[in-house]
This record gives sequence, structure tokens and C-alpha cells, in this order.
Amino acid sequence: MEERSQKNTPRSFINKFILWAFIGFNLFMLIWMIIEIGGATKHLAESKSTAEKIGISIGTRLGTSVMISIWVAGDVILAFFTFFNKSKK
Repeated sequence: MEERSQKNTPRSFINKFILWAFIGFNLFMLIWMIIEIGGATKHLAESKSTAEKIGISIGTRLGTSVMISIWVAGDVILAFFTFFNKSKK
């Protein structure tokens, strides 16, 4: 029996676009996370009062939680399209 290999089947334009959208989304989220944490660190170092430091800390944690939720939701959706949209040749 002939064994079919998906390594040799080329992807269509839509399949390539979905794959690069998945990769691009992950890069975008990683860069966004680095910028957000870097900005919070800068503000935390410049703060003077304890209340200000606590507020920045809480806000950073909430913002990071929302970003991670968006990241996971986007990854699940894009991974679904990426893995189930391969060529079936």
C-alpha cells in the first residue's frame, strides 16, 4: 500500500497565510508582553510612595492576565485553523 506523506504536499496560499498569521500573532503578543512589562518596570522604579508601587503592581498583574488570556484564546483559534487546514493531497 502506498503511504502518503504530508511533508511533500505544498500548502496553498490560504494555508500559508493562516500559518504565517499564527506565527505573526505569537510574535506580536511576545513583543507586546515585553513592552508592557518593561514599561511597568520603568514606572515602578520611578514611583515614590508605597501606594503608588502597590497600584502599579496590581495594574501590571491585571494587564498581564488580560494579555495572556487574549494570547491563549488567539492561539487556540489560530492553531485550530493552522492544524486542520493542511492540504489533503
